[in-house]
This record gives sequence, C-alpha cells and structure tokens, in this order.
Amino acid sequence: MKQIIKQIEELIGYEIPKDNKRPSVELRGVIFKLGKKYTPYITLKQLGEPFGKHHATVLHSLNNIDDWMKFNPNLYKIYDLLMPIFTTEYISENQLEINRLNEIILQLETKLKEYTNEHTKKTS
Repeated sequence: MKQIIKQIEELIGYEIPKDNKRPSVELRGVIFKLGKKYTPYITLKQLGEPFGKHHATVLHSLNNIDDWMKFNPNLYKIYDLLMPIFTTEYISENQLEINRLNEIILQLETKLKEYTNEHTKKTS
C-alpha cells in the first residue's frame, strides 16, 4: 500500500495530508475505496496506517465515499485517475504470488517423484 501511495503522491505532485480537512478526507476516501477493491487481502488497519488513521476511520470513509462522490463530481475524476495505479499494482502483486505458488508446486512435484521412486524400489 505504501508503494501505491508513493505513486499517487508523485502523480498529484504533493504528499497526501494527514489532516481532517474535507479535501484530504475525501482523497483518502477514494484511496481507501480503491485499496479495498483492488487489494482485498489488506485489512482496514493496514489501509489506514500510512495516513495515521484507525480502522474505524477507514470504515467510516468506505461507508460514506459513494455519497461524497455524488455531491463532488471531481472525486469521480480522481477515482478514474488513480484506478490504473491500483490495478497495475494489484496485477503485479498477484503475479508475484502466482510465481511463488508455482515454485512451491514444482518443489512438491519433485518431492512426490522422489518419494514414489523410493517407495517403488523398496517394494520391488
């Protein structure tokens, strides 16, 4: 999540404020919404940590962001602008997990063949 936030800050040209002013709260709300959608394995606590926010604050944002977006059309633009960062990062993280699981499968297949060969030798 920290890498995603870094990319967002580079895109918008400033560090995302940790204050409770409406623009900051709404921007974090968009980030939490995208974060929850594209990184479902991340807990609410983990989503809020980079901003110094508790899980309850993240949950409040997630419960209200759709209403905020109805009244502030610019939030839709921000959402559309930030979505590629999340989707690219999500795909990258998933590919790393797939690669890791493929390595484990290969290791298990090798061990199974070794076990089968040993068992065949003992029974013959």
